Amino acid sequence: MKATNTLKQLHERQSIYSKEISLLFYELYGDRPQAKEAFHKLTSCIEKLFGERPKKLVKLDEERSINKNWLLSEQHVGMALYVDRFAENLVGLVDKLDYLDDLGVNCVHLMPIMKRRKGESDGGYAVADFLKVDPLFGKNSDLTKLGNELKKRDQLLLLDFVMNHTADDHEWVKKAKAGDEFYQDFFLMYDDRTVPDAFEQNLLEVFAETHPGNFTFDEDAQKWVFTTFHSYQWDLNYKNPHVFIAMLENICRLSNFGADIIRVDAPAFMWKKMGTTSQNLDEVHVLLQLLRACMNIIAPGVALLSEAIVAPHEIMKYYGTGDKTGKECQLSYNAMTMALLWDTVATQNNRLMLAAQTSMPSKPLGTTWLNYVRCHDDIGLGYDDEHIRKAGFDPFMHRQYLIRYLVGEEGHSNARGARYMYNPKTKDARISGAGASLIGLEKAIAKNDEAAIDQAIRHFVTLHGIVLSLGGFPMLYYGDEQAMMNDYSYLHKEDQKHDNRWMHRPLYNEETFDFVKNKGTHQYKMFSQLQYLIGLRKQLPEFADYNNIQFWNIGNEQILAYTRTREHKTILVIANLSNRIQMISSDDLKEIHQFFNYYYEDVITEERLFENSPYFKLEPYQLRWVRN
Repeated sequence: MKATNTLKQLHERQSIYSKEISLLFYELYGDRPQAKEAFHKLTSCIEKLFGERPKKLVKLDEERSINKNWLLSEQHVGMALYVDRFAENLVGLVDKLDYLDDLGVNCVHLMPIMKRRKGESDGGYAVADFLKVDPLFGKNSDLTKLGNELKKRDQLLLLDFVMNHTADDHEWVKKAKAGDEFYQDFFLMYDDRTVPDAFEQNLLEVFAETHPGNFTFDEDAQKWVFTTFHSYQWDLNYKNPHVFIAMLENICRLSNFGADIIRVDAPAFMWKKMGTTSQNLDEVHVLLQLLRACMNIIAPGVALLSEAIVAPHEIMKYYGTGDKTGKECQLSYNAMTMALLWDTVATQNNRLMLAAQTSMPSKPLGTTWLNYVRCHDDIGLGYDDEHIRKAGFDPFMHRQYLIRYLVGEEGHSNARGARYMYNPKTKDARISGAGASLIGLEKAIAKNDEAAIDQAIRHFVTLHGIVLSLGGFPMLYYGDEQAMMNDYSYLHKEDQKHDNRWMHRPLYNEETFDFVKNKGTHQYKMFSQLQYLIGLRKQLPEFADYNNIQFWNIGNEQILAYTRTREHKTILVIANLSNRIQMISSDDLKEIHQFFNYYYEDVITEERLFENSPYFKLEPYQLRWVRN
């Protein structure tokens, strides 16, 4: 053990978490042969990993152990990006940090950069080596340099960790194919279809079009293998404690590159049980609680982000429930809010947004949402049917309307999206498309309609302004800061043309970074307005996420209104969701008056409201942040 990582620190953390680790481990693995031996291996592994932690990160761990609410700050604004498409490689990304600084971004989320399988790799989510940077992006030393540079700038690094599966050319898979029984138990492998067929009775298909079923026959091993996502992604068998220990080693060593947040990919699928959908099982949560408890000893300054794109009533469980409340993941993806934002675009009303948001239970204090307008993936319309009915819509008909609107098939729609994973039997689909194209900018530019261009930009800025003020950790998606539109070049690329999600994964070049400097361009307008809002957010402590949000129904369906209150100060966020001017009277806000004194001021425009009139105006798609 390195002298920098003191035995005193280790023993202090062990005294707090060792009993919890033991209870969780035996809850999962107590009935496994040699469970005791595996537990001793885990204990030794934790001590070894603690000793490997770099000195500068140990200091950060200690600071964050004291300031446990560091994630909740209004200072955080992130950007998710593909390294090769944004900056070519990790060395180039270091050179582009000034661009992100200028925008106000201080957290960089890198899409998968570890060694991927040859050929198809699901955008890097088929990992061949969890601890080796793929040559496409550079070397391990380049990632270390990036981590160091971000720390110098007081910026955060968010890395992906694909926890559910490996690529079919991972070293463990190679050993399993060669007949090594120890590594065959790392996966779920069967001699015939008896067990797979029994599983399939209850399993759902994630990629029904491209990967029907959940099992793949491997010619080398002559076995059927559990492959939830693609045939080249082998699901790990977390019923084997050695798998957990091996993945704990990988996630901790990955964090030693300087990661502040680790995104746990597809956690909902990590535990398999016959007779169930094998999604969101109780054991998944025990597994994540065990991971968190181990990391509380090894690297307590690293937060876990759950990428669980699940029903709203399931998502809260990823923070921990019961006596484990707040002891699971510190962040969770808020995919529902992204979908609700696009519902407001298609409907120009707040009905579903209010029905869903006002039904959402409070998350544990100290945890936060990761909120976003767009991401690298499709937009799923996984609204709760109960919320849709509460909003006054028929669930099936409403989803069909949204799909038609977002792909531009409704006559009044300006969106240019595309169906993704369309199911002809159910007519269900998800939506691909760049945010700017979905908001109408692509159509406006094609028509050379300057007024429509400005309105689309204002609307897109407002969606981002809602995310910046909603309560959580806002994550921009690269390209959106310049309102980049659909890229149709993927249709001419053999490895991309079958996946239309590539239309919203833009490719930058040096000219791209100059667009935002040219006044009058839509890129400049988007960048400068977003830059301004980000700067304002960081001046408003009310936007820190202390479960301090309240939604309001002010009697106008075209208006979204909510307050953020902290330390006796309140900001009213009010947004026009429609393409028409809305007039707001003091009577409309009578319930909210309790938070204000004698005047309202829009901090965005620095305009006094109600000063000379009982009304104030909201332009089409205008956003105001109002305080007294």
